[in-house]
Amino acid sequence: MTARVSPLVYARVAGGAYLVITVVAMLYEGLVESQLVVSGNDAATADNILVHENLALVSILFPNHPLMLANVFYGVGALFELVLGLWLLFKGVDLEQWNKFAPHVSSGPQPRK
Repeated sequence: MTARVSPLVYARVAGGAYLVITVVAMLYEGLVESQLVVSGNDAATADNILVHENLALVSILFPNHPLMLANVFYGVGALFELVLGLWLLFKGVDLEQWNKFAPHVSSGPQPRK
């Protein structure tokens, strides 16, 4: 017997995963790449790497890409579970009954008469 997980848990996992992706990308861009990389000037980039040797080593040893990739997988998996739950919830809805109950919801804006 498996335990049911609340959709709120999946929503929080997806939101947290995409928040981590955003924060890590911003920190990496702001703290590492802005100090090391000079666009269009390879010599200046090499000089920056020699000056900020510890920062270059940290960026090599702890790259942000695996962390962001793992969070993408967690976020996509959580969103998949949310959409699958919604589909399972509404798959048995009779569309004819739904249109009688709430015609304005399914057919969009009505033209003026």
